[in-house]
Amino acid sequence: MARSLKKLIAAVFCLVLLFELSSCSANTKSAEQTGFSMGSLVGIKLYGKDASALENANLLAEVVKTDERISKNYEGSDIYRVNASGERGETVSKETYDELKSVASVYSASHERAAVLSGALTELWGFDTDDFRLPSEDEILSAKEKCGDDKLIFGDGNTVYIPDGAKLNLGSAGKGIALDEAINRINEINSQGGKITGAVISVGGSVATYGLPQKSKTWSVGIRDPYKSENDYFAVLSLTDAFISTSGDYEKRFTAEDGKTYFHILDLTTGYPVQTELTSVTVKAPTGLLSDALSTLCFILGKEESLPILEKYNADAVFVYKDKTVFATDGIKPYVKITNSDYSLV
Repeated sequence: MARSLKKLIAAVFCLVLLFELSSCSANTKSAEQTGFSMGSLVGIKLYGKDASALENANLLAEVVKTDERISKNYEGSDIYRVNASGERGETVSKETYDELKSVASVYSASHERAAVLSGALTELWGFDTDDFRLPSEDEILSAKEKCGDDKLIFGDGNTVYIPDGAKLNLGSAGKGIALDEAINRINEINSQGGKITGAVISVGGSVATYGLPQKSKTWSVGIRDPYKSENDYFAVLSLTDAFISTSGDYEKRFTAEDGKTYFHILDLTTGYPVQTELTSVTVKAPTGLLSDALSTLCFILGKEESLPILEKYNADAVFVYKDKTVFATDGIKPYVKITNSDYSLV
C-alpha cells in the first residue's frame, strides 16, 4: 500500500511540478516527503545547501498537525469541539479563530452562497466523508436552515458560538491553511540558519512554491485537465513564491440513482451543487488560505462577479469553461501557457 501511494504521489508531482533536475547547481541538495492528509495526497520537495536541514524539516508533520487542528472530523480538534458545543460556545486556538474570521470575511461577498458554517449540508451529502448520497428535499431544507455565517458569533477570548445542530467546515480553505503553516515552518528554519532555498508543497489541488531550486528559473505548475486523469494537465503556470489552488467539478463527484451526477461545491442558497458553465477555477493569491477560499468562491460566483473580489485580495485567477475556453486575469495571463490544443485562451 505504501509503495502504491508513493507511486501515485510521484505521478501527481508530474502534474504539479515540471522542471529539469539536470540544470540544478551541482552542490544543491534535495529531500522529498510523501504522505496522505486532509483526505488528499501530500507531496513535498525541498532544495538547499544544508542536507540535514532538508531532512529534518518534516513539513508533512505540519500538514498533519493543521489537519488535526481544523478538521471537523478529528475528535478533539478546534472545529470538532465548536461543533459539539454549539450555542454554549467553545474556545479555540488563536490560529483557528483568526482563520475562521478570515474565511468568513472572504465568503461575505458570496451573497450567502458560501460560508464556513456549511457543515450541515456538506455532511448531509456525504462530501466530508466520501460516503456520497442524494438527500431528500426535506433533508436539504432542514440543513440549509443551519447554514450561513450570519449565525456564526465570534466572542471574546477566541470563543466561537454557533447554533445547536449547525456545523463549521473549513474544508474549502483547509489545504491552503496547511500550506501557510508549512511555509511558516520553512521561514522559521531559515531564520535559524537552515538555508532552504527552494520548496514545492502539494496538498491535493493546492500548491505552494517557495524560492527556487536553481538560479534564474521559475517553478512550472500544471493546471489539471478537468476531462482527463489527475496526471494530465492542459496548461502550465510559470511562477515563484506563490500559493495556487484549484476548485473544480471533477472532484468528489458521484452519480445518483436518478442518473444525475453531483459534485461537492454546494450553493447554500439552493442546497445543491453549483449550477455554472465553469468546470474549474485556479487562483493565485498572497496566502494559501486566500488561494483556497477564493478558488471556491470564484467557482460559485463566476468570472464577472469574481473580478472585483480578486482585485481586493491582490489575487489572480484562471477560469476554465465547459467548452474548454480559458480566461485569465491580467496579472496571471502572461504566465499561462496552454499545452493542450483543445483549449483556447480568450
